[in-house]
Amino acid sequence: MWHLVKEIIVLRNSGIPLFHYSATGERRVDDIVAAFLSAIGSLTEEAGEQQLRVISFASDKFVWVKRGDIYMIALVSAEDSTRIYRVILQELIERFVGQYYEELRDIDSDGVGALGSRFEGFADTIEAFLHRFDGILGPARRYKTLLLDSDHVNRLKLLLSETEDSGILRGAALTLEGHVIVSTLRAYEMEIVLDMLDTITKQACDPEEPLRIVHTGLDPGTAFNVYKGSDRACVFVVDSRSSTAEALEKARGFVRAINSIDISRVPRLEPFPTEGVVAFHELDLVVPTMTDTEYADHARTLLAGVESDTQHNAMMILEHLRKEVLLRDILQATGLDMEHASEALAVLISRGLARVSRAYPVLTTRDERFIAYLEVIGMPKKDYDILNRVWEHCDGSKSVSEIAALTNVPATKIIEVLRRLGTHVQWKTQWSKVR
Repeated sequence: MWHLVKEIIVLRNSGIPLFHYSATGERRVDDIVAAFLSAIGSLTEEAGEQQLRVISFASDKFVWVKRGDIYMIALVSAEDSTRIYRVILQELIERFVGQYYEELRDIDSDGVGALGSRFEGFADTIEAFLHRFDGILGPARRYKTLLLDSDHVNRLKLLLSETEDSGILRGAALTLEGHVIVSTLRAYEMEIVLDMLDTITKQACDPEEPLRIVHTGLDPGTAFNVYKGSDRACVFVVDSRSSTAEALEKARGFVRAINSIDISRVPRLEPFPTEGVVAFHELDLVVPTMTDTEYADHARTLLAGVESDTQHNAMMILEHLRKEVLLRDILQATGLDMEHASEALAVLISRGLARVSRAYPVLTTRDERFIAYLEVIGMPKKDYDILNRVWEHCDGSKSVSEIAALTNVPATKIIEVLRRLGTHVQWKTQWSKVR
């Protein structure tokens, strides 16, 4: 399974770990801290601190930032964009210090209270923040998904949020084939559930009564309550000391709502078959999140505190971002290279000023008017042949990269041909694409 960040550790410069987040549920705190300290040497060597921000080894690398005596370290894939992760970590370390300022003052240099439950809630902050980057190639489509309409999903999310009380911490619903219907589980909790699906499927249990499962990958003092139906299951992370009867009462409305859904005709979304490198691509669509007037009023305020060159680059991108724009066009218009544009774009995403999506082309009806248009623009035969090859796939359900894989036409060539069609081609995002 693919993850944007494999693991994150918050570390004092004394080497004391304060917080650990793992997307997979693996608990390798000691190994990661030892590897990091061995790689970087002494954390108190200030000369090295100013120079070293990335250390690569094998298929992974450490990327980190520092605030005061606090280090935030991410373990990521070696080929991923370092600049994107620096932006992510800079934002997260600010949130960590701000959220736990009092607790950090209470923890002395000997590590009293370190790596304790007081920081556990920061895992939710991490996952909520990382969702902003779901348009980057790779993070999207991490799991198989059941594509309910948005109104239905929102209603289920509301019901799920209403269960999160009286010992219920988080929950999810999914099919026994592994398609997620709705979830507030942390990434590592979902990984555990998916790994247990075969076992859950074989269990004979009353759909109205939960199956209590204690798993070593869960946080101490928590367990799963599983409600299994004929083809789906509801899973809750609960305080293992809580009353089962009270949790059952809270969960009942959500479980019944899930069991009432006719999922036989609901489309399924499959994850990408291969892992993706975390990096922006010139064929990505950059999508604004505010209107023109809102940008003018709020952009500089939201970018306050960002390093001046990066802030300048971010503002240049915003000037060309009044609608969905291909990153390739932004690079040409601003003169930025991919490295500096990636850092600026990551800042815009982290501050909620932009989103990134793969591009999903939609071609208009192939009628006489369209044929006449092709004659007017004088499309060369080789380009016309490419258009014929990709036409049937340009229905808004496939990205340019997916169309390229299906037709063996380079993605850059597809973009080049489609851009010549002007308003006869529409560009959809992953949030607005045809399903």
